[in-house]
Amino acid sequence: MAAFIILVSQLFTTPMAFAQSDINIYFDRQFYTSGDEVGLLWRPQGVAVDSQDRIIVAKQNHTIDDGENVIHICDDRGSCTAFGKRGSGAGQFLGVHRVAVDSNDRIIVSDMGNHRIQICDYFGECTTFGGYSGNPIVESSDSGKTQAEAGKFADPTGVAVDSQDRIIVADSWNRRIQVCDDMCTCTTFGRQGEGVGEFGITRGLTVDSQNRIIVADTSNHRIQICDTQGNCAAFGEAGTNPG
Repeated sequence: MAAFIILVSQLFTTPMAFAQSDINIYFDRQFYTSGDEVGLLWRPQGVAVDSQDRIIVAKQNHTIDDGENVIHICDDRGSCTAFGKRGSGAGQFLGVHRVAVDSNDRIIVSDMGNHRIQICDYFGECTTFGGYSGNPIVESSDSGKTQAEAGKFADPTGVAVDSQDRIIVADSWNRRIQVCDDMCTCTTFGRQGEGVGEFGITRGLTVDSQNRIIVADTSNHRIQICDTQGNCAAFGEAGTNPG
């Protein structure tokens, strides 16, 4: 152990050649480790990077009954601060899933178990919007049933922010995408199905330079590329070959 500490000290204080494996050892032991202390991670769920290259990590603790649901803010050496705990109040989380940051470096969190989105600063001061939509209505419009209210969620998973600071949410169990501002004014597109512009269970999403929404349509084994009006193109299928 003493030799390892000396090696790490040399790596970061003196110019020298070192193998990639040396860096991996440092991070594996100091940053990517399970535990309850700040900087010790168990089941990290989401990650984002802000304008100052701070690494934002959504962490779920392994303790089921009273485990942490915490947001960590770290540098690339694993020096972290954190906020949040398990609960339903503002700044508390139940099943944190994904994180994103907006142009003001606010942290956007999909608080999946509370069926809402939280918008937080680095001190853990948060505002929330959303709430449970009720039993998900996932049938197609041909069934005569109406989609859940816009701005309500059922297990929101992926979250992203576009160049206009619109918050894009994968409203997973409602089988749709919501495009929201931070005042909870949302528009939606999508419904359950296998056609283009329809979704199964969705997990991750992101946006490109044209503000197109790129959706991991998980249970349909494909990627969809959509505008905010729900006009989509799709590629991919189940299998092991490229594409």
